[in-house]
Amino acid sequence: MHGFSGQNTLEALVNEAKEAIIFDLVDRLLPLKLDAIIVVTDSPALLERSWGLKVEVEQSAKKFHFGRTLHRVIKKYDLDGFIYFGSGSGALLDDQQLQDLVAFCWRDANAALFNNFFSVDFAAVSNCKSLLNRLDRIACEERDKLSCKTDSFTTTRRNSPSFTDVPYACAEMLATDNLLGFFLAEHLDWESFSLSRNSGTQFDVDTPTDIALLKNFGISNAHIAKFLASTWIDHPHLPHIIDLLSQRKARLYVIGRVNPHAWSFLERRVACNTNILSEGRGMFSYQRGKADGIRSIIGSYIASEKNNLQDQFFAELEKVADGVVIDTRPIFAYQRSLPRRADRFYSDLFMQEKIIDPMVCDFTAQAAEVNIPVVLGGHSLVSGGLYLLAEMAWKKKVIPRRLHFETE
Repeated sequence: MHGFSGQNTLEALVNEAKEAIIFDLVDRLLPLKLDAIIVVTDSPALLERSWGLKVEVEQSAKKFHFGRTLHRVIKKYDLDGFIYFGSGSGALLDDQQLQDLVAFCWRDANAALFNNFFSVDFAAVSNCKSLLNRLDRIACEERDKLSCKTDSFTTTRRNSPSFTDVPYACAEMLATDNLLGFFLAEHLDWESFSLSRNSGTQFDVDTPTDIALLKNFGISNAHIAKFLASTWIDHPHLPHIIDLLSQRKARLYVIGRVNPHAWSFLERRVACNTNILSEGRGMFSYQRGKADGIRSIIGSYIASEKNNLQDQFFAELEKVADGVVIDTRPIFAYQRSLPRRADRFYSDLFMQEKIIDPMVCDFTAQAAEVNIPVVLGGHSLVSGGLYLLAEMAWKKKVIPRRLHFETE
């Protein structure tokens, strides 16, 4: 599923990268044991493309809802099982990983396989007919409960889209794909599995920084490789951060929604000293619908107007770190809604002159002025991005290693 967004140059470039990844995924999935490949999108480029056999294109609703869309597609195409890819995911999966996903969705069992159970980017789900039966049963139970209420209340709920299309629980939890794992496991009792965490399963493209990471890493898939070769997007500090990773005396700070798996992988594979300040995990999964944003210790520190604490934050980082990687979204969402996507993207590439939001502009300007390399980005930077950084650390370098990481 891919939602089009291209209101400014950076958004358009991220959208173009995601569409290139979709083209590559379709090309790689076509030879595999799949009855159909269904592209759900509102992108003009994807809707107008001539896809050929086995590929169906579904135009998504103007007001997109992941749960309702998935429910509709499963019913329309009478699916036995499916592999779901969110926009921007799956670019680094190898052929064997794709084959394993296909094999899983043909299982004769109520089961699901996720790249990340806690925040899903892609998944394989089997036995969809049983899944639909359970959804219908939940809907009937809801209908019975509502019939006991007053007529006015019942009429209101029954006429609402979230009630008529899918069970209310599905509509509430599945506005986006993040909580698909929780929904299938907790509401439908689907047996759930997670893939091994690596760059292939954890990295997806959501921001300009992700494009810069992928450009530095290198990839052979035809469409995304062509896009990366032609794009102007790059990151001024990324090569310096990569260089630090192989220096034993260097100190790297990583700030944001860092999970223990990614940190452990990075720690075992780089030579430098790594320090992690992890907060904001689950900010979208658990804070959805809350207008007052999230709680963030770093955000509260930076937002304070006393004694120019934002200046002090970067001054202190200069004292303790030789390089910093920051997932800025928890900081930007402290006690408020996230700033507009354009400002977040401009911040990622230090284009503060184009930023409208004062806090984001000031933060970005401060980050640009420190005397150590700083890389700003979103969640993928400190999840799949850390796997890529660890793998890039030793490329084109002949350095004797005193410690060899264990075979996994």
